[in-house]
Amino acid sequence: MSGNRPDVQHIVVRSVLMPLQGMTLMLPNAAVSEVVAYDENSEKVPGADNSWLLGTQIWRQQIIPLIAFERMLGKRFSGEGKRLMVAVCNTLNGNPKRPYLGIVLSDIPHLIRAHHSMIEPVRESGESDKRILGRMRLNGEEVILPDLDAIEEMVNQELP
Repeated sequence: MSGNRPDVQHIVVRSVLMPLQGMTLMLPNAAVSEVVAYDENSEKVPGADNSWLLGTQIWRQQIIPLIAFERMLGKRFSGEGKRLMVAVCNTLNGNPKRPYLGIVLSDIPHLIRAHHSMIEPVRESGESDKRILGRMRLNGEEVILPDLDAIEEMVNQELP
């Protein structure tokens, strides 16, 4: 180890595994403000039946956009499920107009302390999707690391 840099094998990242339909997202715990129930009466965006931007929901007196990440990747999202949840994520650009966005989850997420021995790289498939920072296997399960900056930019293009 040189200087004050920690040995990468000893780094532990508190993370949230967020189940979607057919995939799992992983974010650092600090990126997720709260997980709340999906509001069936949330305001729908016109044309949201096939869009990744489902609508908006009120959370702590804030209007947050609701995102179906599966649809962002061209995958199936039915919006059906008894345990639909919303991960309220902090946006990273300090935009006072939109400090949060909500990713719709298919089930309850769980916390994990991720460390080097649990992580295995996924062979690159030539995928270059700006909404994804990367993919890896965590204890044998493939997880996607979403790019919240890119997602926020997409939301800002869709919503005034």
